[in-house]
Amino acid sequence: MSINILEFVVLYPEFENVDLDKLEMTLNFAKIEISEKVFNDKYKNCVYLLTAHKLVTSPYGTDQRIQPTNDSIYFNEFRRVRNSICKGYSITQ
Repeated sequence: MSINILEFVVLYPEFENVDLDKLEMTLNFAKIEISEKVFNDKYKNCVYLLTAHKLVTSPYGTDQRIQPTNDSIYFNEFRRVRNSICKGYSITQ
C-alpha cells in the first residue's frame, strides 16, 4: 500500500508548512509502528493519523490540537480505528 507525503498533506493541509524531510521521517517512523498485516485496509489511514499525532505532539505541534488528556485529536481517531480492528488483541501504545 502506497504511503506518500503528498497524499498526507492533501488530507492534513495543516502540515503543509512542515519541512519535507521531517514529514518523510515521521511517516517512516509511523509505518514501523503499525502492522500492515493487522490493520489491512485501514493501514494507510492509521499511518497518516499516527504521523499527524507525532507531528502535533512534537515541537512543531500546535496546542490547539492537544486535548486535556494530552492526546491529540489524531491519536484519538487512531485509537478508535485501532480498537475496532484489534478486538481481543493486546496492542500497546
